[in-house]
Amino acid sequence: MARPKPREKNVQVGFRLPAKKKALIEKRARWEGVSVQKYIEDCLDLRLGLPASMLEETRKATRGMQLPVTTVLANMIIKQSSFNQTWRKVFGRMPPGAMKEFKLENGRLLTGDDLLARLNVEHEKEITKLKNKLASAAMGNKKVTMTASEDEMLASGL
Repeated sequence: MARPKPREKNVQVGFRLPAKKKALIEKRARWEGVSVQKYIEDCLDLRLGLPASMLEETRKATRGMQLPVTTVLANMIIKQSSFNQTWRKVFGRMPPGAMKEFKLENGRLLTGDDLLARLNVEHEKEITKLKNKLASAAMGNKKVTMTASEDEMLASGL
């Protein structure tokens, strides 16, 4: 039988926040039914769960926008959530592949850098295939028949 992991020792962290931000954190924590500490830990887990390479790519892409990376990341999540919610409203179910990001490898959930690398490989194959299909059709003035996943890629902005 496997031994349980020893509990990590907690350390105290102190920092200052604008009063409005503190009030918003308290309001959201109450809405989620968790303590302020748990809410802040969850927020940190979200940010720390993002691969550094993704954050750097986002930072590079947003240099001219004069927006914080966190705002751009939040908008990306909102955009995808809106697409999924609208698809569900129209079709009565989540879009095909909407949950494919929850991949298991050897019984382990892929997250962070591992998930990003896996998805990048998959998306590159799918997008390259779509690009070739569109280019081939354009050169031959042919009508393109799209698969459901190709339609989804185009509709979601991929």
